[in-house]
Amino acid sequence: MKQLIFFSTIFLLPALLNAQDYVPMAVDSATWVMGSTDENPIYDEVIVTRIEGDTMVNSIKYKKIYYYKYADFKILNKTRQLIGLLRDDIEERKVYGGIFEEFQSELSTFLNEESTCNWGDSDSFNEHLLYDFSLQEGDSIGACMLSIPTVIISKDSIERFGYKRLNYELSDDEYIMMTEGIGTCIGIFKGQTCFYTGGGYTYGLANYCIGSFENCGLLTSTEEQIQLTNEISITPNPISNVLRISSTNKIKKLVLYDINGRFVMSSLHTEEIEMIAYRSGIYILHVEDNFGNQNSFKVIKQ
Repeated sequence: MKQLIFFSTIFLLPALLNAQDYVPMAVDSATWVMGSTDENPIYDEVIVTRIEGDTMVNSIKYKKIYYYKYADFKILNKTRQLIGLLRDDIEERKVYGGIFEEFQSELSTFLNEESTCNWGDSDSFNEHLLYDFSLQEGDSIGACMLSIPTVIISKDSIERFGYKRLNYELSDDEYIMMTEGIGTCIGIFKGQTCFYTGGGYTYGLANYCIGSFENCGLLTSTEEQIQLTNEISITPNPISNVLRISSTNKIKKLVLYDINGRFVMSSLHTEEIEMIAYRSGIYILHVEDNFGNQNSFKVIKQ
């Protein structure tokens, strides 16, 4: 995939926000662009989340968070999916919300694996306290998306994406920050290491803005489906030991079923399946790449 380039055009928050010292997160047209790669600086997975419109749940007003697929340098408008809800308590300086449970696997790169959040679904939404910007240096913070309760070791103001924002640095084995209106530097829902590079692997918040996609430096497409082609091969087949999957696009998820459709195993971001312990027979391998392309293959285990 070609290097992803984001334009630096940043729009100031509406005048309403300038009249108050708290910078809310749940703002219409706020857009988070997150990228991950194992070949820095080329992104092989891009996630775009965006706030659009309102809804009511249990008489509480929320902003709706949508997820857009991104491919071939374009936002695919017709792939929009509602993935969660968000709201600010401006007086208390707190942010509440969550992501619907069925999207956890799809957005796994940008969710904390050790999160204790009990996400609900579109019919039974579970709200969590995600951020509390009323806390002071030395206070403990126990948001469910953090791996463990931790302590605020510094509190300051920083200039990020066109506005001065309160920023916390948290104590942990890893480097974590929380910033008003932004979340962490991995977006809204990942209270984990903000930026990690090891063996070339990097993930983080690549861009944030408020405004139209074009104003955010993102191209759009009205195509119904992602048009990127993906050539996949599996070898050897029949298989006795290790099955290897070769793909022109990065593999996001592998799911293996038996011939009767029963789930056997799943794996994220891998190109091999150890099958030596499996019974002989026919299996169905489902492969999904980072652009949403999906393919299924018959695998014969000897």
